[in-house]
Amino acid sequence: MKIAVNTRLLLTNKLDGIGRFTNELMFRIVAAHPECEFHFLFDRPFDPEFVRYGNIVPHVVRPPLRHSLLGWIWFDWSVRRKLKKIEPDVFFSPDSMNLLSPVCKNVTVIHDLNFVHFPEHLNFFLRLYYQKRVPIVARNATALVSVSDFSAKDISEHYGVDASSIHVISNAVGKEFVPVSQREKEETRKKLTGGKEYFIHVGTLYQRKNLLNQIKAFEKFKESSKSEMKFLIAGNMVKDACELIEYTNRSRYKEDVIFSGRISEEQLPAALSAANALVYVSVFEGFGMPILEALNCGTPVLTSKTSSMPEVAGDAALYADPHNIEEIAGAMYDLSSNEELRSTLLSHAAKQVAKFDWDRSAEQLWEVLSAAAKK
Repeated sequence: MKIAVNTRLLLTNKLDGIGRFTNELMFRIVAAHPECEFHFLFDRPFDPEFVRYGNIVPHVVRPPLRHSLLGWIWFDWSVRRKLKKIEPDVFFSPDSMNLLSPVCKNVTVIHDLNFVHFPEHLNFFLRLYYQKRVPIVARNATALVSVSDFSAKDISEHYGVDASSIHVISNAVGKEFVPVSQREKEETRKKLTGGKEYFIHVGTLYQRKNLLNQIKAFEKFKESSKSEMKFLIAGNMVKDACELIEYTNRSRYKEDVIFSGRISEEQLPAALSAANALVYVSVFEGFGMPILEALNCGTPVLTSKTSSMPEVAGDAALYADPHNIEEIAGAMYDLSSNEELRSTLLSHAAKQVAKFDWDRSAEQLWEVLSAAAKK
């Protein structure tokens, strides 16, 4: 079987979200099926590490997709021409995008519909790009995949696709996400917060992450507890973060809120392990990878019961209303001071994280690709 894959998000040292999903699943599938030929379509020069198997044929398809407007050209002109030459049995696209008019059987992953629920968080061109293309792509797919039951239901309700026909293939976490030694925890705290205990939030600073309310809750926590706790916010800055930074700079606790920027893949397990808790009280998530990563590292989690987060966290997390600052602050206090609560939550973690496994997800994706190719 010949399989073409959109691998434009396989980027060195930038395997976040969709890139990680692509990397973890495709290389398991490639290794397990040497009898198949895999054509990887990049939009720029690639790292040889991403074509390390002999049954991978790499292609650089221009132009580099650095702007949403170029997506129309990349998919509907460049990729279309390349697929006609390759003549694959199936084309797999893991980033919600595909050709508007397919030239072969195709499988598309739609991770979430954040652009539907929060269109104001995207610039005009990116909003137009997603809102115009994704509904067509969803309806034209030979098979659709999403990463949570919540997202599958959301896609079904908005695009009229039968929910039972959407395959749910979950994310998981790598084996590097395990608790670190006490010594490494202490060294990590010294590096990140001058040795102080800290809550951590991981993720790009989008508005839907609800960080303003979480910072306001942290202020209330500090006022009531008199704790020396820090709040480490680890994620890339975006335009959305301007209000957040301005508010923090006016806060009496501005020295206790630390914007570290993105923490590298190598350092993240230690940063999570050393934290008092992950504070991830987001408004909307298609999955919520940091929840699983923290639980794997033995770190308690505070999150919200919206969108997919209860599906990912199960009984292993403490929940708070993302719009209730007092409730978030109270949950912060409980996690920082109640050892029995922390132990109870973590006692559920092993059972919860066992539900998510890259090997199992790769097998599920292979079944979807194989079935789509035969349709």
